[in-house]
Amino acid sequence: MQTVQKFDVDRLQTFHDNPRRGNIDVIAKSLETRGQYRPIVVNIGKKTGRAYEILAGNHTFLAAKKLGWKQIEAVTVDVDEAGAAAIVVADNRIADLGTYNDETLQALLDVIDDPETVGYSLEDLSGLEDLAAADLDALAEEYGELQDDDMLGRISFLAPRDLVSVWNRRVKDDGGDPAATLRSLLAL
Repeated sequence: MQTVQKFDVDRLQTFHDNPRRGNIDVIAKSLETRGQYRPIVVNIGKKTGRAYEILAGNHTFLAAKKLGWKQIEAVTVDVDEAGAAAIVVADNRIADLGTYNDETLQALLDVIDDPETVGYSLEDLSGLEDLAAADLDALAEEYGELQDDDMLGRISFLAPRDLVSVWNRRVKDDGGDPAATLRSLLAL
């Protein structure tokens, strides 16, 4: 087991090419409310030439700095470029692959005084309540089973009036189906 150490925040640097864009404000709220309950991971850097570079917890570090923290808890590794890249990617991706049991999540959120400190807005909570209330069998009976073409997205953007006129004319000429017109223009 690795030893957790305290590091001065001025001694550390964020990963030089982090693909993740974290929500520092939400993380800062969590740190203010609960403190740091998981150490970040710092590469000593003997094999990469980048001393004290954060591989996991970059946004926790940035949130701690924003809050004016002088120190942060970390564990250290000493890995080469490939090892550093693997830790960064794994830290950012593996949690994304998981799913939630919405009922269990709702029950947990119900006991938290301020769900925004764990990243859930009031809108998110409303959506979860709607999901929990939905009887999928009753919906399927009322509306029929879900079909592939039921999963449609919406494309919406502002365009100059003359372009909108050309688009509308083209859709009309193509039989009134905007999706078919877009498909033909994109050569799909």
